Amino acid sequence: MEFTLTTERALSEFMRKILLHIGRHKTGTTAIQHFLRDNRAALRAAGWVVPESGRVNAGHHGFSEPLSPRSHQAGSDPSELPVFGKLRRELESEEPDQKVVISSEAFQNCQPELVRRAFHGYEVTLIVYLRDQVAYLPTAYAQRVHASNLTDTLDQYYEGHFRNTLNYFAFLKQWESAFDGRIIVRVYQARDTVADFCEHGLYLNSEDFSVRSGNSNPSLNSVVTEFKRQVNCLPESARPDPASIYYLLPKLNEVFPAPKLSASDRIAEDIRKECRASNTKVAKRFFSRRKLFDGPHATCDSSPHVDGETFDKMMAALKELMVKYPTPKSARDAR
Repeated sequence: MEFTLTTERALSEFMRKILLHIGRHKTGTTAIQHFLRDNRAALRAAGWVVPESGRVNAGHHGFSEPLSPRSHQAGSDPSELPVFGKLRRELESEEPDQKVVISSEAFQNCQPELVRRAFHGYEVTLIVYLRDQVAYLPTAYAQRVHASNLTDTLDQYYEGHFRNTLNYFAFLKQWESAFDGRIIVRVYQARDTVADFCEHGLYLNSEDFSVRSGNSNPSLNSVVTEFKRQVNCLPESARPDPASIYYLLPKLNEVFPAPKLSASDRIAEDIRKECRASNTKVAKRFFSRRKLFDGPHATCDSSPHVDGETFDKMMAALKELMVKYPTPKSARDAR
């Protein structure tokens, strides 16, 4: 047994080390990904390779997408997917002691064991950020409405999609088990995400690198979110493609100012009740404390309202933006 452990330990010294950032969604992942892309050369000099393989926009979603439940073919070897072959070839030219950092929040929706198999031959350490579920719900909902044709209200989204994702302890336990305990768990702090990632993931000081100012992925405010939900309810022939207006919609925040979306008091209380036990387990297991999040977070008793007149004004403003900042699809849909 001692020989086996020693042998495994010796073998691990020859394995390329990867830091795999798996999310979660809406925890500053875009800011982290922009940081990694913007500082590729400086990070390489500091011992970290940010691969081009698997890159989609700023993140490495080309690794996570083929491992998603909707894409992966059962029984196939995930490590033989073309994107992982491309990664191996890219890393052949790197020094053996150069570590690798890969970031995609979409990994959170993949099966941990499948991800482990995909990165066979590497020593992978995970890093994941957790956000207070009461604050996570409205921003996750706004993002779904923003990026897709979701027509659910916030309450419907909570009951139909979000409620079964609340148990962070069960989520972490699966990943920790698949990767032999090599997991770094952090609590999301909006102002310090990149600095925290550098300190606790890369073991570097963010002040030695270039860090973008501002919000890398702004959320829609409550009124613009409701407007986009109503747009999603239009007949397909009458609604613009979500991708063609994705980067334009946040500009409506300035024209139609409103508070950010908040969970209702009823749902917030339900979330706290559902999460109390699992959050306490996470706090004790990973932080040696009893309370995971500080809270409380803002709640509201009324849903955002967009009447017909306001909707027409917002649609007119959106179409002006589609003309001002044209893409092939937006220019077509603005007509």
